[in-house]
Amino acid sequence: MNQMLMYRSFLLLSFTVAAVGCTPQGPAASRLARIEFTPDDTNADKTEVIFSYFDSGYLDKVEYEVDGDEVWEELFNFDDSGQFLGQSREYKEGNIQYTIDATYTWSDGRITRGEIGGGGSGSYDSNGTNVDYDVDISGDVTLTYNDAGLVTVVESNLETKLDQTVEAASGDVELRYADTTAEEVNNTWNDEGLLTRQSSTNDREVEESQDGVETGSSRTETESDEDYAYTDGVLTGAEGDSTYTANNADTRTQYEVSVDFNEDGKLTQMEGTSETNNVETDVEVEITYDDEGRISRIEDRDGNRWDYEYDGTDDALGVTFHPDLLPAFIDIKGTQVMSAVGSQSHLGY
Repeated sequence: MNQMLMYRSFLLLSFTVAAVGCTPQGPAASRLARIEFTPDDTNADKTEVIFSYFDSGYLDKVEYEVDGDEVWEELFNFDDSGQFLGQSREYKEGNIQYTIDATYTWSDGRITRGEIGGGGSGSYDSNGTNVDYDVDISGDVTLTYNDAGLVTVVESNLETKLDQTVEAASGDVELRYADTTAEEVNNTWNDEGLLTRQSSTNDREVEESQDGVETGSSRTETESDEDYAYTDGVLTGAEGDSTYTANNADTRTQYEVSVDFNEDGKLTQMEGTSETNNVETDVEVEITYDDEGRISRIEDRDGNRWDYEYDGTDDALGVTFHPDLLPAFIDIKGTQVMSAVGSQSHLGY
């Protein structure tokens, strides 16, 4: 069930956005207005991510469009003091409308816990048979900090239940699909406050039943370790090793990445290799900046590219897209939380 990955991604991204707080730190960031993704395949769909802001400067909404059609939108919620309270995502698949909400618990100026909930319902016709459809999503994330205020442990749980009622001449058939994931991420920091290692475990169980009788089940496990190298406090490379286990068979993936910076200290290139079961893939990403030092384009070795547009305003507050990180990562200014929850884009900020 591919939706499960999206729900889990939303939950972790929610914490990525929220984990440190919304007190502006350092100089104001240029407000990102749009990211446009152009695939190397000219026949493939173009994708746009559009950012909107409140008059106060805080992030209001992020919209995701494919060929001009909205796929989902995400709304952000702050209190009068600018403290980040939560967010919600709305999207539609077929004739079913989904809403997923995330809310946060604060302690000593930090978010220590978050909860996600929501789902969707509807019906559709399958070859003349009516099918009622209901999805329930629930989950939580807990963050633990060290004395320096850096995240050391992230524990997350997510459960998705899909119930279907299929009309049949002999009576309705009740189908259930239950997907449960538990993940723990452990971070190791050095004395300079730089992330040196990240280890994670992920356990996923799926159960299927018909009219209350189990018809199938499966379990997968993933264990991974990532190590980061620095020179004079600047990230120079990373390597990782992960093992995915399913049906008593292991799939091992290893990768190495090196990075280069320009004279202004901006990341300009990432090169590396990834090997899965002895099949090696080369990876290369180039980052281009405009005259104001903002990312203008990111392009990989296959010709896929991400183009960035800014709205000319330099007073963005609270939740902002960090202009020095790679695509799809939203950050709160001046923090290291991106790496703490699983991003491979930690640059020592």
